[in-house]
Amino acid sequence: MNQKDLELLIDYSFNNQELFEIAIQHKSFNKAINNERLEFLGDSILNAVIAEYLYLNYPNFQEGRLTRARASLVKGNFLTHKANEIQLEKLIKLSKGMENLSDDRKFSLLEGAFEALIGAVFVDGGWNKAKKVIYKLYKDNFKDLMQDDDFKDSKSLLQEIMQAKGMSPPVYKTYLISRFTN
Repeated sequence: MNQKDLELLIDYSFNNQELFEIAIQHKSFNKAINNERLEFLGDSILNAVIAEYLYLNYPNFQEGRLTRARASLVKGNFLTHKANEIQLEKLIKLSKGMENLSDDRKFSLLEGAFEALIGAVFVDGGWNKAKKVIYKLYKDNFKDLMQDDDFKDSKSLLQEIMQAKGMSPPVYKTYLISRFTN
């Protein structure tokens, strides 16, 4: 996998090669020049494009349902999946120490690199080119959206079931577990 292969997959060729290089460069590789700013921008662009698509194509969805549908398409593990689909992990530049991370830790790297790639396409080609790339990458996911899906997470569904049965909602507790306990 190289840049040209990726460009074929996303159907976009960078005019400014430096933007592509920055998009795949993690801060562990270069603290001064890395993909964090493009990641920030790409996150916003991705959210806006997905929101626009849902708004235009699902006129029967109310605001809450649109929000949940968008959230399901831009959440971290979904973006990691998208990054894996285009084999982005083969291009990301990391420090030697970061290359041997567990898969769990690599998820956030892939998510960030995917968003940075979207940000780089936007800076390089503008709104319409970024939108075209996102539509291409999400084509199958858009088809899979069901009109009757409410996009609720497991926690919300559990709470609704318990309330429907007259039960009190569950109580959640967060525990901090230290790996350094004796």
